[in-house]
Amino acid sequence: MTENTTMTRREQRVQRLADLVAERKAFEAELAAKQAAIEAEERAAAKAVKDALKHAGEARCAAMEELYELFGIEEEVTEKTAKDGTVRRVRKDRDEAKRAARLVEAVVALKARGAASEASLEQAEEPVLEDGETVADGGVHEDDDEPEEREDAHERGFSVYGA
Repeated sequence: MTENTTMTRREQRVQRLADLVAERKAFEAELAAKQAAIEAEERAAAKAVKDALKHAGEARCAAMEELYELFGIEEEVTEKTAKDGTVRRVRKDRDEAKRAARLVEAVVALKARGAASEASLEQAEEPVLEDGETVADGGVHEDDDEPEEREDAHERGFSVYGA
């Protein structure tokens, strides 16, 4: 807003109103540009999904089925009985959105567990012997009479999948 001592109060209000209208138009133009960018991203993502269905659908579907089996994520079904007594199994989640979401949750949990174990491994400090060698380098204490027996992880009931 420009301050001019020769302007009347009414002219000052009109000028202030004109400035506010200009600011609003600029703000609306900025919002429209942001909205157009977001819509363009959404269109690009939808196109990528359609292209994937068209070109890589079978491979991706096979990979999803293997992951479902690996993580033990079963589809939700209900049994419906017809009037004649026949029983049909019907999928609750027709487009598998809920099942896929459960798979994503399982993968994220596995990834987080892996990241946490990597962090704990990085924090674990390798003991250094007197001569500067580490145990992993093959350094041995003189007071060690017997070699250490290593415990097999599978004998302890270790499971790769955390079950």
